[in-house]
Amino acid sequence: MEHTPEEEERIKAIQRCLEGEREVDIYRSLERSKCWFNKWLGRYKTGRKGWYKDLPKRARVIPHKTSERIEQIVVNIRKSLMDGTEDSTKYSCVGAEAIQFHMEELGYKPSEIPSNLSPPSNGSSSGIN
Repeated sequence: MEHTPEEEERIKAIQRCLEGEREVDIYRSLERSKCWFNKWLGRYKTGRKGWYKDLPKRARVIPHKTSERIEQIVVNIRKSLMDGTEDSTKYSCVGAEAIQFHMEELGYKPSEIPSNLSPPSNGSSSGIN
C-alpha cells in the first residue's frame, strides 16, 4: 500500500524517535513544529492501524439538521402546492412561508416546523435545511 508524501514523513519521523533520536532534532530537521510532532507521536501511541492518516474533515453530526421525516413532509407539501390540484392550493404560493402555514394547519408543533423567519445558528440564510 502506497503512502502519500505527508504520511511517509510522519512515519519516518516516528521511526526516528523510536530509534532514540531526540524529538527536537527530528522536527527541526523536517522544518516542522513541536506541536506537529507531538500530534503524530500521540496518534502513534494510540496503537491504531493507520495512525499516520489524516482524520476526516467533515462533521460526524449536523446538530440542527431537519429530520428525514420532516424533510419528506416538507417535500410532499411543496409538491402538493406546486401541483395546485386542490382548490385550497390552486393559486397559493409555494415558498417556505406557505409550507410553514400548511404544516401548522396539519397540527405540527412550532418546534417541528423548519423556520425561514429566524436564521439558524449555522449562519446559512434558510432555516429549511
